[in-house]
Amino acid sequence: MLPMPKLSRSVSKFIVIAVTCLVTPFAVGQSTGFASHFSNLDATFSGIANFTKGSSGNNPGTGNKITQSASGASGGLLTIRYTRSRWFGLEGNYKFTRVTEHYQNVPFTQFQPPADFAAQTNVHELTFGYVAHLPSFMNFKPFVSAGVGTTVFKPTYKGGQSLPTQARMTYYAGAGVDDPIFSDHIGLRFQVRALDYKAPDFGTTYLITNARTISFEPALGIYFRF
Repeated sequence: MLPMPKLSRSVSKFIVIAVTCLVTPFAVGQSTGFASHFSNLDATFSGIANFTKGSSGNNPGTGNKITQSASGASGGLLTIRYTRSRWFGLEGNYKFTRVTEHYQNVPFTQFQPPADFAAQTNVHELTFGYVAHLPSFMNFKPFVSAGVGTTVFKPTYKGGQSLPTQARMTYYAGAGVDDPIFSDHIGLRFQVRALDYKAPDFGTTYLITNARTISFEPALGIYFRF
């Protein structure tokens, strides 16, 4: 049997962990009410667009001001959500996208003039957060969310410049609406997310800026409520 691809294995682990974390606290000791808790779960598969704000900072080794930016990109977002009441819900998010990280004025060595540098990177997000639903209007069900987790930057095999993988603590906030356009159990979800994290430097001395950056992500997907 062929081994499971690494990405699929990561997604599978995320689903298991997310469902366990979201459901277990409410299911323990309530076996007769498990079905009702399970009915509060939904899963959403969304396509996203990713736009990252450029940042800059002085390299601590040379004092050079390095400007860091990332290419725009598209990707996918999987969200598993548990809604206990209008004002209390939990969610877990897994996102995948691929960007090219750009660095300008990089001081490679003291004997070379600063130059531009780029690395193609796979980006994986694993975050958990709180969700609150606002009063409905027309057919729309608005919500807000916020949470914390990690974003893993993994340079690609051919375009990653042999840089090592790096994880950054990530804070996110979002707002959106659900539209049960198909049925009470299937509908569309539109949301906009903002993620704040320290700009990646891959633990590489000549890329360090110590600056923070923000990614903005509009997302449109379809949700399935159990």
